[in-house]
Order: sequence, then C-alpha cells, then structure tokens
Amino acid sequence: MAAHLYITNPLDEAEKRHGDAFATAVTTSMRGHGRASQARVDELYSKLYPPTMLFEDPYTHEGVLWTWGLDWGVDVKMLLQGEQQNELVKEGLAWLLDLLNLRHKLPTEKAMAAWSTPQMSPISTTKAHMKLWHKYYRERRKAFKKFIARALELESPVECNLNL
Repeated sequence: MAAHLYITNPLDEAEKRHGDAFATAVTTSMRGHGRASQARVDELYSKLYPPTMLFEDPYTHEGVLWTWGLDWGVDVKMLLQGEQQNELVKEGLAWLLDLLNLRHKLPTEKAMAAWSTPQMSPISTTKAHMKLWHKYYRERRKAFKKFIARALELESPVECNLNL
C-alpha cells in the first residue's frame, strides 16, 4: 500500500496522445505476443506516466512523509479538494512544501525500530545502517519536494490516490 500522487495537467495531455496506443499494447501483450509487445507497453507507460509526474510513497518504513512527522490519512487528507476530494491544489501544495522545508530532523533509531512488526524482518538500526537510512531519506525528501515544486511550477493540481 502506498500513496500515489500524479501531476495531472501534463498527464491529461499524455493520455490524449498515448492512451489508445497503450490500451492496444496492453491487450496485445495480454494475448501473449512476446517480449516485443511488453516492451511496447513499458515504452508507452513511461510516456503516459513520466517519472517526473509521479510520486509514490509507501505506507512502510520506506515511505518519506512520516519522517517529517506527517501522516497521509490525517495531514494530507485534510488538504484535499476537488469533486472527489482527491486533489492537492496550489494553496495546499505551497503549505505542504513550506512545512517540509521547516522540518529537517531525521528519524531516530527508536522511531525506526517502531516500524518493525512480527510480519516483517526487523529493521537494523546499527550506526552503519542508520547512516544508510538517513541517506535514503534525504534523497526521498529531496525527490518529494522537487515533485511538489514541479506541480507548483506547472500550476497543476496533484491527484492523490491514498488507498486508505
């Protein structure tokens, strides 16, 4: 489970250009027409959903929003607007980015250990592993802030599929 965020305006245009071809490629691939048809699906998917227009944040210790002390189902959900209450618009995006820029503290060993559950392997919180986790979180934080800044630059709402 994860939060899936999409910068919508450019994706709407991509859907117009590549949507029918993508649907055809998926159908062809599902009929078992080999690797070439799957390669076409992958190619069209990357045109429909370029990485700069998507952000996915898992609801696990690998997610990034929790490292700022925020929760998708509480803090972000209250910002959602639109007919289906699933869009972050300019004001919400700007507020969220401002808030993220104010928070710099990274998770502690105790916070990381709290994510361990009986269903998953324990999370190592040795000094060496924490250094790697902090590097990972800094990169994910940077990517998320860049994603929000991109949406603001494009003056595009962000569709949020929170799957809560």
